[in-house]
Amino acid sequence: GARDATDVGTGGRVEGNGRDTVDERHSESRAWEVDWFGLERWTGLGRMRPGARYASVQSNSQGYRSPEVPLKKPAGTIRLAFLGDSFAFGSWKGGNETTWPFHMLETLRLAHGGRSYDYINAAMPGNGIGHVTIQFRESISRFRPDVVAIAPGASGNAADWARVKIGYSGIHYMPSWFARRSGLFGWIEKNIVVVLRQLRALSDRGKLKFEPHELRELSKGFQRKLCDIVSECQRSGALVVLLTRESKIQRCQGKLTQIWSSGSRLFYQPYMSIPALLDVKDEFNRVYREVAAQTGAPLVDLTGILPPTKVYFEDSSHFTPEANRIIGERVGRARAALGRGELCGV
Repeated sequence: GARDATDVGTGGRVEGNGRDTVDERHSESRAWEVDWFGLERWTGLGRMRPGARYASVQSNSQGYRSPEVPLKKPAGTIRLAFLGDSFAFGSWKGGNETTWPFHMLETLRLAHGGRSYDYINAAMPGNGIGHVTIQFRESISRFRPDVVAIAPGASGNAADWARVKIGYSGIHYMPSWFARRSGLFGWIEKNIVVVLRQLRALSDRGKLKFEPHELRELSKGFQRKLCDIVSECQRSGALVVLLTRESKIQRCQGKLTQIWSSGSRLFYQPYMSIPALLDVKDEFNRVYREVAAQTGAPLVDLTGILPPTKVYFEDSSHFTPEANRIIGERVGRARAALGRGELCGV
């Protein structure tokens, strides 16, 4: 189905000077154009073509970004499943071994050398809470995972709020005639749009801002659905792991640096002010923490662990392979601590 910008992990590229542009998302767009992704007939959800390869990314025979995994779990094997958006799907700038799910598994193998592990990375760019819920029920539950990490895209229906509050048209960008006929011209045009939107972000006039009660209203549907899927996974016998989210736009930065870091976010969500981007991130991280407390699911808190630089962020939201290594090791250590009966205080 159609993927609204509020549900899709926004993309871009960090150039050598640290400015956030829209280039990294080009790999994702091209993958759809060359028919590398497809829609499942029984769920309507996107999935990679079985055995397809695009750039350095390889799918297995089931259409997941992970090694081959038999439907029937081998005896003695601990199986992990990852559900989410581009955060869990990983970078386009390396193979499957650059994703944080891969590094989590390697960390567990080092911690528990005698145990057998396998994993399914079922994440897909753009997957929100509704997508991962259907995915678990209709597909991933059949693999009988022992651990399920849930990390869907989370920004709620911010575009709907923008339509009501500031008259947002619902169209974040309309390419020109030239951009539709030339990939190079399209890339240049998009990055000009980014610069113009960054300049307009110097003022919050005409941009979406949220009062505290509006943030709760924005997130309440997501919170209910997240609680439901966590409980459903737990009833299946799986341990659920939740993660907070981080972005290159952080409160520790000055206003100009925040704007400089927000290029791809502003491209896909032009109606958002910088304060709104920060407030929405904090609100959904609050939801992750609250649902973890309500359901007893371990929480791995990623807020503030990665400096907002090009070493760790490819754009406003996506992580580099180096950041994915750090995240995977952190999540793996948390899971290993649980395996020893220790508290997951990370």
